[in-house]
Amino acid sequence: FSVPSHLPATDVAETALGDINHDGRLDLIVLTRTKVMFWLGDPDGLRLSEQDLPVQDHQHLVLADVDGDQDLDVIVSDYQAARVYRNEGDGTFGRADRLQLAARISSGDLDADGDTDLVGRHTDGSLRIGKNDGKGKFDVSGAPVFPTGVDWVDLEDMDSDGDLDIVVHRPDSVRFLLNQDGEKFIQGAQFDFGAAFADLDNDGDVDALTGDGQILRNNGDAVFSGRTPSVPQYVPRTTFVDFDADGDLDALRDGLWINNGDEFIREEGSPAFYNMSVGDLDQDGDLDVVSPDFAGPRILWQVEHDTDVSVDISTSRYQFAAGVELPTRYVVEVRNHGEQLLDNVTLDIALDAQLKDAKWTCSSNTGTACSTSEGPGQEARLTDKLTLGPLASVTYLIEATVPADAMGTIAARAALDFEGRDVNSENNSSSVIAAVLPYALLPSGGVLSPGDSIFLERGYQDLSAAGPGEMVFHSANGSRELSVLNPSSSGAEFPVPSIRPGESLRATVTGLQTVEGEMLPNRVLEFRGEVPHGRGALAVERSVPDALPTNSWGESVALADVDSDGDLDAFLGFEQGASTLLINADGNFMASEQQFVGSTAVAFGDLDADGDPDMVRGTVKGMEVSLNENGTFERGDRLSSQFVSQRGVQLADLDADGDLDMIWAEMRTRLGPGEDSLRIAMNSGSGEFEESHAPLNIGQAFEAAVHTADIEGDGDMDLVAFVHGRAIVWSNDGRGSFQLD
Repeated sequence: FSVPSHLPATDVAETALGDINHDGRLDLIVLTRTKVMFWLGDPDGLRLSEQDLPVQDHQHLVLADVDGDQDLDVIVSDYQAARVYRNEGDGTFGRADRLQLAARISSGDLDADGDTDLVGRHTDGSLRIGKNDGKGKFDVSGAPVFPTGVDWVDLEDMDSDGDLDIVVHRPDSVRFLLNQDGEKFIQGAQFDFGAAFADLDNDGDVDALTGDGQILRNNGDAVFSGRTPSVPQYVPRTTFVDFDADGDLDALRDGLWINNGDEFIREEGSPAFYNMSVGDLDQDGDLDVVSPDFAGPRILWQVEHDTDVSVDISTSRYQFAAGVELPTRYVVEVRNHGEQLLDNVTLDIALDAQLKDAKWTCSSNTGTACSTSEGPGQEARLTDKLTLGPLASVTYLIEATVPADAMGTIAARAALDFEGRDVNSENNSSSVIAAVLPYALLPSGGVLSPGDSIFLERGYQDLSAAGPGEMVFHSANGSRELSVLNPSSSGAEFPVPSIRPGESLRATVTGLQTVEGEMLPNRVLEFRGEVPHGRGALAVERSVPDALPTNSWGESVALADVDSDGDLDAFLGFEQGASTLLINADGNFMASEQQFVGSTAVAFGDLDADGDPDMVRGTVKGMEVSLNENGTFERGDRLSSQFVSQRGVQLADLDADGDLDMIWAEMRTRLGPGEDSLRIAMNSGSGEFEESHAPLNIGQAFEAAVHTADIEGDGDMDLVAFVHGRAIVWSNDGRGSFQLD
């Protein structure tokens, strides 16, 4: 592949390729958080269509002809529902129809009636089929084909009987459902998560590829043989394409995996692919790959495999500040992926004119001669002639300085000329005014001396009211204070007075604002380190956590001594974005390095009787149990993967056996047979839970809060729930069974 090209789009969720306007060229459809965008294929490249489709936080995209008019319609979905946009025949789209299928949807003719059906997770959490009436209207009222806990599904003919079966990808496994008549499905084999399916040995049936590249061969009737991995490995969704033109399918996932007939081998240096689309975008006879990226859709143009030369460029990803010089570095790599000697490769690297004092060094894995500039200079361009042997690569390290007055885009560009074929690369680093995290730029490589200046700067965030903060430069004890009032986002500079042994300098920040005058959320940093006689290196330590997300709903909070140091730590749960565990250090809270996905409910309690607090929390995939191991949480059971919001959770000994059981409430707009909005799980004593299926029969389907207490004074824990504006009480019989009072 050559280096990626980026299209101008942000917050890209998924992409798809298809000819939506019947001109014989592939078009690129891009789903972002706010709209569906269309890049139409033209002889000169891709042209952005004037039409886009407004969406709101949809994550998944499917192209399919749902109404039988021989053009591609657009289906977008989130975790609540889907919308179907019908193609008018010319690549424009009309009003959307709402569909009660959610998450990732697959399309295919499941009942062999000649139209396109849909399969996906229903809004009640079960897996259901949307049966097409032939005109693009879907009936999802049939019986579920799988209960709950589905991440996504694929459609394949697993047993070679001529109809499509359903491959169910779950958080912990992959299963397939064998199609009997388009309505009835029976469960087949189970695989470790990460498995993907295609005909990998060209014998006409569907085989399995494991997470570590092993092939499990299908004997033709959905019975598989081969070595399974000893440790399951997670990999992104896999796309199978014959990229090396040797007649068998290769795999795109966390890189390019080449099929050698016996197993798949990952090609070193190949980029990772996520939710990719594959097709011949530039109509040069080979396949190209489109993959979502934070900077917009990446397009990787493939050239002939046996003469593949590419240029790739990366940067240190600094976000540059105005008003202060900062170092930056770029790495440019030229690689020959083939087995032929390439003796006429010209490399041209150009730096942005705003960069200065560039220093060039180069190295090669095979000793290839390349140009180097050992000392700093004013060069902004390097041209080099290369001879690349088989599988050879040359790497250039470019170090430069961003001037204090630099604004706009800072970029490095590289181009190859090989046998008349241009392979171009461009890497832009956003020049946001101020850094991502607030910090003080210290002179002399981080060593503070009396009389030096400290430059305080602030990073771009979602705008909100700013609070007070402070930075502390410690020596031992004692302090001096210097106020800095409302520094702008370009920073504030103040001199450092003499710091005597036993003293520290405290700088108080009352607020930060952008150059437009808008206030930014503030944070507090603390600089700790000995400064004997006015000189010494300073280490950075965060004493108060980053500003909390301003675009997320705060859903839950719980306190417990997580690290067993005698004080209370805090967990802050957010439904969207990352939740945060804050560790208390003498009243200063620091964000833990542990990562937690969105949380809607949280509670602490000693679930495994080892003396420390464990955690349960609600997520989009259900209630998750995490056991505390020396202050670090290890995920255990996950209960009720219903893809509904968990809005309240309590831990209490419900069955009087000496351990903590769990009860939680779910916000649900409807209930299926035998389901309940209040759910109970009993603890085995070791932190493993088994859900109780005795319904509370509340007669309601929309819960928001739950609490336990000994209301009757009989020594057991009763239950109170808030249901549609009123409180309902259940009495405990002492064994964990409840009756309405």
